[in-house]
Amino acid sequence: MAEFINTCEYRSHVNKIRTVLNQHIHYYQQFLLEHLPATAKISAPQGGIVLWVQIPSLNAVQLEKEANKQGIDIRSGACFSTHDFYHDCFRLNCGWPLQNTGDKHSTYQQLISLCGIIEQLLNCPIAKNKRSHLPN
Repeated sequence: MAEFINTCEYRSHVNKIRTVLNQHIHYYQQFLLEHLPATAKISAPQGGIVLWVQIPSLNAVQLEKEANKQGIDIRSGACFSTHDFYHDCFRLNCGWPLQNTGDKHSTYQQLISLCGIIEQLLNCPIAKNKRSHLPN
């Protein structure tokens, strides 16, 4: 491991991974912008591979519970504060490729399901925007 770190291979590997993860974040943002209500706000903190999503009137604690029942792992914003804040926010890990492979367990299909849960919790249909431009 020390030899790998001391060579140029390590820096090359880190740069390659950084590029891939930045692409993941971009694809997730585009997907969410196209599948969530227009009132949704999405932020990408510097230096991480997560997105923060805020949707007014959303009960993110309930969203987390419902998503976990379907095997979708998100975190409500409320679990990151000791105060009564961020109940309409959730954090989404973007470390996995977002490709529409047709597999019902793919990250893409999980995000489709997550958007469906959000739609149910908001109790109103979400107008779908233009088609997602994700790699196949």
